[in-house]
Amino acid sequence: MGPFKAHGVDGFQAWFSTRLIGM
Repeated sequence: MGPFKAHGVDGFQAWFSTRLIGM
């Protein structure tokens, strides 16, 4: 719970997308 917080919502979207792709 840190990588996306540093980038804000934009970073969260990117992290979420990567998470979905990883699954």
